[in-house]
Amino acid sequence: MDHRIEFTESENPWAPTAVIAEINERTGSGLELVGLAEQTGGTSSAAYVQWPDGRPGALTRTWTPLARMRQTADVLSMVRSHGLPVPRHDLVLELADGAVAVVQERLPGSHARHVDADVIDVMVDMNDRFTGLLTDYPDVPRPPAFPPPDDHRWHETVGRHSDRSRRLLGRLAEMDRDCALETTGDDVVHLDYSVGNILFDQHGQISGVIDWNFGVARGDRRLALLGMKVHLTNEGDEYGAKIDGLDRLDTILSTTIDPTLLRLYWAHLTVHRVHWAIENNLPPERIGQELDLADRHVT
Repeated sequence: MDHRIEFTESENPWAPTAVIAEINERTGSGLELVGLAEQTGGTSSAAYVQWPDGRPGALTRTWTPLARMRQTADVLSMVRSHGLPVPRHDLVLELADGAVAVVQERLPGSHARHVDADVIDVMVDMNDRFTGLLTDYPDVPRPPAFPPPDDHRWHETVGRHSDRSRRLLGRLAEMDRDCALETTGDDVVHLDYSVGNILFDQHGQISGVIDWNFGVARGDRRLALLGMKVHLTNEGDEYGAKIDGLDRLDTILSTTIDPTLLRLYWAHLTVHRVHWAIENNLPPERIGQELDLADRHVT
């Protein structure tokens, strides 16, 4: 059967109809496609599905390894037990092409129509509820922006891409004093804590923290707020970002994280984004944008 590529605007185009057909053939799940998420950009666009008993679900597709996604499903089950609105992962399956399909609970709510200081406060308060939840989960890895000292992937990408990227990696080494920075803490870190992955109820409270397709990470939960700032800076018009919202987030970051540590966090996060863009063969202009962002923070 010839399946149309429904998510043509995604950085990772894929056909939900093909994925659903494979899941049903291999597991007998009987899933039915009922719609596509409005936002088709990004790397893990969601398709809406329905189980035979009528339960609604959301289907995503990720290149995060199967073991990491199964671990993420286990961690999210624990997080749910603490009363946080994260989705239950009902099915995690490696597909024939090596990608991993995740069929998860479809949580209620909608995206914010604008992002002002009040919305920022609600998102920061929710993020704080992830504090210390991984105390009993030592095997959950740190965020990829903080690779172990023997991990040379950045040297294969950032270190070889161009003279500009090599200079960037050299400056990071100087900032680290040739000793890899480690993030500490037992917090749950959402690796894509952006406005597009937060659902709100009619009262302005968060009803869903979704899209864990990069896998759950451990460390300092405040790292998620740096990623949120990047998304709002790059895509603020799409989400109705207001000046007071951006200012509030800047104030929270500068007053809750030691300035030296914040500078190192920004450096590692932005260099990782350059690495990820190169590793995934993104267009030259996108890599250039990530290099621009890194240059502003690695000084």
